[in-house]
Amino acid sequence: MSKLVLAAAGGLFLAAPVLAQESYQSTAIGLGFGQVSLQDEDASGVSLDLEHGMRSGNLELDLALGVNQLSDDGDDATHFGVDVTPTYWFTNSFGGGIYLAKDQIEFNDDFEIDALSYGLEGKVTGNGITGGLFFGETDLENAGTMNDVGLTVQADLSHMFSLWGSHVRSRPDGAGADSDVHSTTIGGSVLMDNGFGTFASYQSMSVDGTTGSANVASLGLSYTADLGGQGVMFSGEYANATGNSDFAFADGDRLSLGATILLGDAQRKRVPANSVASSSLDVHRNGVTSLLGATGF
Repeated sequence: MSKLVLAAAGGLFLAAPVLAQESYQSTAIGLGFGQVSLQDEDASGVSLDLEHGMRSGNLELDLALGVNQLSDDGDDATHFGVDVTPTYWFTNSFGGGIYLAKDQIEFNDDFEIDALSYGLEGKVTGNGITGGLFFGETDLENAGTMNDVGLTVQADLSHMFSLWGSHVRSRPDGAGADSDVHSTTIGGSVLMDNGFGTFASYQSMSVDGTTGSANVASLGLSYTADLGGQGVMFSGEYANATGNSDFAFADGDRLSLGATILLGDAQRKRVPANSVASSSLDVHRNGVTSLLGATGF
């Protein structure tokens, strides 16, 4: 797989010199605060997110970077994530490229989880609807690898109304179909001309062969203001998460507030940063780390 990804990357760079002049720049910077309650335990969180998209002719590049921290009575959990996706549009409706995503989670500097995902992705677009199909691998440090395949779709039905959804299936290397990890997400947003908006999402995760599952639902409100010529999206969101396993049931809530600075074409951003709904709109490359996004972490 890694040789295939490198070959695809080389093809993209060789194609770059023949690009046309079409271009755009889009940057969104989000700062957020949250309060999480799980089984009578409370934790406060802070997040910083950066999303940057650019296109020059047929070559498009998307970059997402985020740092999140939860704290509770001296205990800390920190998540760092980065996702890089270059795409070459061969025609106005078909493109292909690669992706590279890194997730790192630390608990009190004592325990760490590392996940590196990489693979190939194809995209089709038309009439405001964009669909993607990707496949690749995820290396879990000291825990083997997983084979990933996913399908995404986003429909911008108007400048006000959007719907999106995705499904990711991850299978541990060498395991059978009865060990698959599945993650399914749906979401939608409505942006009014007066600056107000609302957004919602739902995500379900399950593991074949077990009773393990997790479900997260969220609902939020936003208001985009013009502050001295600079667009800023203020937001609040409530999310509820439930989880089942062979041994226990868990129920938790998350309340978050945030501000997202919109630069360039990011004025068209559908949902604010520091929200579960924003995470549902992002493409998660494997079924394991997608659960972190569903909790806004």
